Amino acid sequence: MVGDSVKSFCYTASYRIMAGLRQELGLEPGRHYLPKGHNAARVMSLKLAGINPHYLTSIVGLRDQLTMWAGLDDKSRVRIGWVGTNIILEIPKPTPFWRQVTLDTLERRRMMRRGPVVTLGLGLQDDPKRINFREGAIAHVLISGQTRSGKTNAQKLVGWNIVHNTDPADAQLLIFDVAKRGFKWRDFGHVIHLAHPVITSVEEADQVLAWLSNEIERRAEQRYTTPRIFCLIDELKALTDDSQLAASYLARIASVGGEFGLHLILATQYPQVKLLGGSSELKRNVSTRLCGRVDDAAAAANALGLANSGAEGLQGYGDFLLKDFDGLSRLTVAKIDDHHIEKLPRAEAKYLDLPHHDLANRGPLPAKRGGPDYLQPEEIGPVLFQWGAQPTGINKIQTQAGGVGSKKARRIQRFIIDLIQLAQENGVETIEFNQLGVN
Repeated sequence: MVGDSVKSFCYTASYRIMAGLRQELGLEPGRHYLPKGHNAARVMSLKLAGINPHYLTSIVGLRDQLTMWAGLDDKSRVRIGWVGTNIILEIPKPTPFWRQVTLDTLERRRMMRRGPVVTLGLGLQDDPKRINFREGAIAHVLISGQTRSGKTNAQKLVGWNIVHNTDPADAQLLIFDVAKRGFKWRDFGHVIHLAHPVITSVEEADQVLAWLSNEIERRAEQRYTTPRIFCLIDELKALTDDSQLAASYLARIASVGGEFGLHLILATQYPQVKLLGGSSELKRNVSTRLCGRVDDAAAAANALGLANSGAEGLQGYGDFLLKDFDGLSRLTVAKIDDHHIEKLPRAEAKYLDLPHHDLANRGPLPAKRGGPDYLQPEEIGPVLFQWGAQPTGINKIQTQAGGVGSKKARRIQRFIIDLIQLAQENGVETIEFNQLGVN
């Protein structure tokens, strides 16, 4: 029976580790610590409760011996953590002994919460691990890990939680996937919380980031912080490598966006400190980190912002470390499948009023003033004067009208088309429109 095999593995590994600690350090269970074990989804955790923290350095130095004593193969290593006077030894279980954690698991256990609260998965005590964006210390999240570690799955879980747990008036999503042109995010294409179609080009990404940067100014001036906007940026490095502006815009949003309800959920395979303009920007403003297995200890340090985390020894897909203001904890991130996303409510695509790409290249636009945004003669006139046989494109209208946003450009286009149609229906001679460049 698998259940008996799991119990046998946990008992044997614990016994051998405690015997090794007695032999190497003279530590006796019941005298120097109280052993407490728990069989989690991917690992068995052995807690040495009440131990003198003085022994921590010595136990860390025995990491390789602990791995050997536990009977693990070369692909697995014991990870050592600590909370107060408790040292926790995380012993990876063989793959056949893993318990699957899915979104259905979390829902069945009623672990979801209303509002901007993301339930990610299960911790070492089968406790729910969450990111609560109501907490002032949590504004942005960096998700790191190798290919097939589960980064995109974790991002999709964030998006699903936001759509499932909030009203569209309270929270919106922006999804960036420049590297794979939105391929992995097609199932989110029409969810009701999506503020703009999935962003798949560098040019459009620059425009949306410029809009977000400008939104900070609008919210500061007009004193509002809702709806929250969650920006899911997949393959961050691909965006910052191809765009000269992305890093500076992201640094600006990371710096003050959280105060105004703008949240960055960044995912990257390469957790380089320069992604947001430097190590200080990244460390100071993106303090919540979710890290899967990475290549080595240096990558783990960059990903989590601390040394000796052991992230390089995680067990692949779904096995993560979460670093937040409560410390560092291990969890199994729940698997989300297509059928979960297919059940989310849908709506017609919405579009942000994006700045023209020429203006996006100059940096953030000035904040808009309050009141109705009427069409102005000085905006319509230049477009009408240059109108051709076919409707002028939106990008060209933005330029001709003096750099208006894409929404307003569409309104101008619609207004001129309606004006021409009305003139023709009332018998107005075409020659009169030709004098203004209209056929």
